[in-house]
Amino acid sequence: MSVDYLSTLNKNGSGLNITQIVDSIVQAEIEPNRATITKNTSAIEAQVSELATFKSNISIFQEALNNLKLRDVFQVSTTVGSAVTYSPNSNISTANAFSANVNVTQLAQAQTLEYTGYTSRTQVLSDISLSISFGSVADNSFTADTNRSAVTVSLTAPTLEELAAELTSKSGVTAEIVQTDTGEYSLAIYSETGASNALSISGDATINTNNYSTVQKLAAQNSKIQINGIEIERQTNEVDGVLAGGSLSLNAVTASAINLSGKYSHTEAESKILKFVDSFNELNAYLTGTTSRSGSAGSGVFASEAAIKSVQSTLNSILRAPLKGFGSEDVNLAEMGITTNRDGSITLNKSNFKTFFDANSKNVMSLGENSFTSEDVNLSVSVSDTASQKAGTFAFAYNSGTSTATLDGNTLSASVSGTMTTFTSSAPGFETLSIKVETTNIPSSTTVSIGVSTKDTFSRLISELLSSTGKIKNKEKDYDKSLADYSDQLTELTVREESVRSRYLAQFTEMERTVTSLKSTGEYITAILDAWNDQNK
Repeated sequence: MSVDYLSTLNKNGSGLNITQIVDSIVQAEIEPNRATITKNTSAIEAQVSELATFKSNISIFQEALNNLKLRDVFQVSTTVGSAVTYSPNSNISTANAFSANVNVTQLAQAQTLEYTGYTSRTQVLSDISLSISFGSVADNSFTADTNRSAVTVSLTAPTLEELAAELTSKSGVTAEIVQTDTGEYSLAIYSETGASNALSISGDATINTNNYSTVQKLAAQNSKIQINGIEIERQTNEVDGVLAGGSLSLNAVTASAINLSGKYSHTEAESKILKFVDSFNELNAYLTGTTSRSGSAGSGVFASEAAIKSVQSTLNSILRAPLKGFGSEDVNLAEMGITTNRDGSITLNKSNFKTFFDANSKNVMSLGENSFTSEDVNLSVSVSDTASQKAGTFAFAYNSGTSTATLDGNTLSASVSGTMTTFTSSAPGFETLSIKVETTNIPSSTTVSIGVSTKDTFSRLISELLSSTGKIKNKEKDYDKSLADYSDQLTELTVREESVRSRYLAQFTEMERTVTSLKSTGEYITAILDAWNDQNK
């Protein structure tokens, strides 16, 4: 209870509790505004807290999208060890089921040349002038590859380390220093793997290949394998173009043929998709609750936030949209067995999925793996950023007379490097696409297919939401501004409260002074009248 010191000290005043009256008037004028600001502040603070929960749930879903990495749905098995391994291409949808008998009869290896007689790594040598040619060696005789130019090495009094480094800097050559014994070192020079990559060195009395029998420790050779009885030879131990959609890595010679098989695993695919369904439904349930206008617990915190509500509808629209560029026909998730329920949740019908998988196992990959392909196998298609990339199948045309190409009717830019031509585009929807092809193998017409997976579309949406310029960041900025504004309003209200209090106190103080004055005048008149009455008695 307020103490009215003014009335206490002034016994001749009105007798009213001035401080209490002023407090009541100020409260009636100020508190409604303060209550409104406080209520609005609490609402914004609740939204700030809920926004953190929203970001957490979105991030959890983003991590759960890893369940849609479907590369290991294509599973490879072998009858014996790991002498041969199969690796699908980056575009997993190009992999075909296979079963092959593979016999590795020879591994590719690099030529090894050894030069001895050195005493330390830092030994200073005489001036070096070498010419290195590339070709093949047979019976101590070198045959140069006329399509490759020789490389030269010229150094003035280098150390052994400097010579090794300079050799390694040359394309097709690698060198290192090997300590063979205490105080004894050798210079080892290696070619690339493959019989036609052997080295011939001349120009120096010590470092040369005048006699391969003395310096060649290993001969350059190709890998040799038999696939279902067909003999195949390559320069490296990575064998492409044998099994569609992948490459073989040769790790050891086999004593006999081993069976290698690969296929898409329905069980693995179903397991991964069910995990995705669960994570999507968890996010959907959260979004439904936080944006609901009515429910057992009342309206959600974001019931009136259009930006947040739109996220849920966008997620569902992604699932309903047909996936283009994964084949001759669009892929629909409903046909795959993934259906959307009335509450926005999704369900995988296992029976329908099994039927779809058995007939279209490659199309299941569209859930989690992008696909950039061409009808012509000579074209290598890549997309560095799918954010704005158009999906679908587009016509590619090349005019050899004018050396010009188009994609989807848009003119492509061409750049040539060595034997390869790279085509790029500045047309909307194709800015980050490139097509590489050997210049001599450019087709006059073909098609290019670009498929953007469901996983990639979800990931891009979430990245945009959480980016520094996305909806969530903008909403955080809006909330921060609102809280700052409400804080300023409370400060201004406190200042106004003191001003109002001072004004009313001044007014009531003046009233007290007037009342006191009037009471004093009344008492004076009463005294005069009393005196006058006494005189007239």
